[in-house]
Amino acid sequence: MNVIERELNRYRAELEKYRQANIKVIQPITQFNYEHYIALFLEWVEKYREGIRRLVQRAAIERRDVLPEVIDEWLFTHPEWSHGTKQIAAFAVLSYLHWVHRFKINYKAIKHIATRPEHFDPYIYTDEQIEQIFFWSEVLGNKEALKTLADDPIGRHFKRVNLNLYVGVRVGWDTLARASEVCSITLQDIDLDNRLVFIHAKKGSRPAWAKITEESAQRIEDVIRYRQNYLLEGKKGKPVSPTSWSVQFHRFCKKLFGRPPEKVRYWRWHDFSRHSHVVKLFDQGYSMDDIQMLARHRKRSSTEIYLHLEPVRRRVLMVGNE
Repeated sequence: MNVIERELNRYRAELEKYRQANIKVIQPITQFNYEHYIALFLEWVEKYREGIRRLVQRAAIERRDVLPEVIDEWLFTHPEWSHGTKQIAAFAVLSYLHWVHRFKINYKAIKHIATRPEHFDPYIYTDEQIEQIFFWSEVLGNKEALKTLADDPIGRHFKRVNLNLYVGVRVGWDTLARASEVCSITLQDIDLDNRLVFIHAKKGSRPAWAKITEESAQRIEDVIRYRQNYLLEGKKGKPVSPTSWSVQFHRFCKKLFGRPPEKVRYWRWHDFSRHSHVVKLFDQGYSMDDIQMLARHRKRSSTEIYLHLEPVRRRVLMVGNE
């Protein structure tokens, strides 16, 4: 029996002990995934044994929480992994180290290290793309329109009505709502008489009433009779999750525009409803203070980041607001 198989058997035995004692264990996805990443980690340990041993000794002497350097070094050897994959892999190795070798673990600290985000530039949707998104989201709310456009090169991709996309795209755009914010809008948050929607605070933003257009109000009126609790609903009146909403939007845009451009992993709702809208507002002549208020940013620096300003353009803006 080789080292990897022996260690995996020890891990399985420890895991079974935890289960028999009814102790809750952190187990994302499946045990198979865990064992796969543990095996990869053990192969790497065997290959670079001396260097890793020194890291382990140093961590033990300094009595730090379990070996962030080791985890980081290992993840660095797999640049092809996504952040989600790295997170699963890191937790798999941590559970192995904790259960088999009795290391103390600070899961929160390691999670932050293991999933450190890469730098990326948000995708700014063009005016033509935004118009197409509005048009086809409107089509998805009308069964007759779907039938009429069934032979269209794009229309043939849409087979049935989707009221969530019909109402969510327009309301989300008008309110600059994040995925979590648009999914948390309840029927009590809607004031159609004054054309207002209340946006709950998420990710440190300010809660606020946001003005919507007449078109958004009309779409809400069209779907509200089919809703029990939330503007965007799944089965049995339950809210759509932010992840599910983001996936729906990505698939919707993929049918419209094909694959995302180079260096863009997928069609992000956040890039559409916030980054693209903020840039559009700036180009239309809105002041920085107005944009900050509409985006519900607590800090002006957040709004500047959203505008992706080049150094020269940023200086011009700062001078213009003095």
